[in-house]
Amino acid sequence: MYLGYAVKLYKYLTTEHKEYVLAKQVLRSGTSIGANGEEAKHAQSKTDFVHKLSIAQKEAGETNYWFVRFNKSDYLDDRLADSLLADRDEIHLILNRVDQNSKEVIEEDQHAELTYHHCLLLINYGNYWMVKH
Repeated sequence: MYLGYAVKLYKYLTTEHKEYVLAKQVLRSGTSIGANGEEAKHAQSKTDFVHKLSIAQKEAGETNYWFVRFNKSDYLDDRLADSLLADRDEIHLILNRVDQNSKEVIEEDQHAELTYHHCLLLINYGNYWMVKH
């Protein structure tokens, strides 16, 4: 998922533009999303689960910030930008759904099964994305 998105952007920026400092920042924030999703999968409580996913959302926001900056500065060609935009949108939908469901579960004090499955979807999508790209 974002791991693939971040690695793809990092490779492009370092290879095509010799941009290492900002590319490294994208790599850090982008790879942190999947890591926090994996940690959420093993959360010790519902609150811990929501906390880990909120960190993943923040990292997604930062990664998106860098992507938008690179895109507006014409660092990215149209094909790559379109591909990254599609991946970004799909990831944001998943993260937002997981966040919304997990907060509802905590408020209602129900079992987090649906939220857990969304988390697995997020992580598995990341693994699929890495194989696909």
